[in-house]
Amino acid sequence: MRIIAVMTVFCLLFCIVASISAQEPEVTVGEITLPPLQWGKQQAAFELTNNTDMLKFLTIKIEIRFAASYLPPQRETTDHIILNPFESKMVNPYFDMPAKYGQSEMKVTIYDVVDTLDALLPSQKFFEQPFILNFRVPDQIFPYRSEKITLPPMVDVHPDFDQEFMRILIMMLNEGKSVSEISEVARIDSAVVFQLIGLLVKEQYARQDSNGYNLTFPVITLAEAQATRELVESVSDTLTAKITQNMPAYRSIIDSLVAAGSISADSNEFLDGGTVLYYTYPVVGGLLLWFDMGQQFITRTAPLMIYDNTDLCKAHIPYYMYAVEGGDVFNGSQFYAFAPYARTFRILFGDSIPEIRCKVVDYLQKQRNWMALVNYAEEYRPETFMVDTLAVKPALAALGGDIGPFLADTYKKLFSIADRYGHYKLGFGHRYWFWNLAATRTLEKLTDSGVIVRQGNGQYRFDAKAK
Repeated sequence: MRIIAVMTVFCLLFCIVASISAQEPEVTVGEITLPPLQWGKQQAAFELTNNTDMLKFLTIKIEIRFAASYLPPQRETTDHIILNPFESKMVNPYFDMPAKYGQSEMKVTIYDVVDTLDALLPSQKFFEQPFILNFRVPDQIFPYRSEKITLPPMVDVHPDFDQEFMRILIMMLNEGKSVSEISEVARIDSAVVFQLIGLLVKEQYARQDSNGYNLTFPVITLAEAQATRELVESVSDTLTAKITQNMPAYRSIIDSLVAAGSISADSNEFLDGGTVLYYTYPVVGGLLLWFDMGQQFITRTAPLMIYDNTDLCKAHIPYYMYAVEGGDVFNGSQFYAFAPYARTFRILFGDSIPEIRCKVVDYLQKQRNWMALVNYAEEYRPETFMVDTLAVKPALAALGGDIGPFLADTYKKLFSIADRYGHYKLGFGHRYWFWNLAATRTLEKLTDSGVIVRQGNGQYRFDAKAK
């Protein structure tokens, strides 16, 4: 009986120890400590303990999301940790807090992975802790938040510029404020101001001289945008009337090209580079207003390569950069990109700014052939046309007429307005901003009047036939 009793007690003790051991997590996470509330690159701190006799590979993911607004930046960083059996280790994972006011959620998630190169799976998650952070708006900052500040298409969503304070910083630098003055008004450490200005300098959007930091691109204030909007309406009215008047001559050119056998009479003949002329909406929007007139107005004889040597997922366009105050009413909604190849070219055009899904690819590959790698969101996939410039240019000339003198006069009027607001020259960025707004209003007016009919989703790709 005594032996049975001893065995019973031993079994009970074994079960209790096994139960306690089973309840103990394989990895213990200590209290997470965050640095004082501030923007920029920082580190969290906490302890990890491996309670097993196995090597552990862990991935720490930190996500930051701000409440919805016209600039809702999101950031995600990952750190990989190796824990030896029964090892305890202090870890300091990095995270990047966007320079934005308001409430944000920061979430720390830890995954127990087999290989740190593998995709993270929900089944691997064993720890998650959210933090609610709130960046209060100083009273002196409120005037800078009263009007939306917009940048060029694609640059507008660049991770350097989806930070609200970066745009406020642009306005302050435009006013001539020093780093110390900006720091005092915004009530932030001057190191943060230097960090953000450093991004501008690095990307050639600002330069430093003996007087401080100066922007290399135009900032169009609300008053200037309002004054320029009147010229936009006048220009778009003239362009609408001219294109409407010339539409019969355009169609006559198409008939002549068909009669001469230069283009097919079948509008569905995809490989014929002249049948694009049957589709007036993309022709007027992408080829006439941008490939022809837009180039004449912005760069004159030079190709209008806005995204040259960059890519849409991290657009860097110092020659075409601008910032404008006042919101969507003072901005065009069209997207245009031109890329030359050997003996040919490709054009992307949209009557709205497309959503691009960015993928991690080889950087040099993107630099060489970024347009071939553009990955549109499904609802923005463009319709493709072949273009024969020998057939298209006479038709565009008939549609636009003798546009050169009018564009030259428009340039003089725009410069007169810009000069009143302190711009000593009318650079590509300023002209690009103006032309996008003028082209947008022209296409809208032509569509509203029934001269042309919108086709598909408004996104098009033109591939020139090789010579």
